[in-house]
Amino acid sequence: MVIELRLRRLVCINLECARQTFHEQVPGLAGRYGRRTPGATALVIACALALAGSGTTTH
Repeated sequence: MVIELRLRRLVCINLECARQTFHEQVPGLAGRYGRRTPGATALVIACALALAGSGTTTH
């Protein structure tokens, strides 16, 4: 799945700011520097827990 967004680029007026430009954040889509949406992250965690088993099984 590909999501294409158009975000505004914001400029900091403080000349001593380490980051001069910013992109607006989209709430609920992904966290800062995130690669997955919160829903996709929950799915990955649920799959990992299901595949990991209970941890009490012996062979």
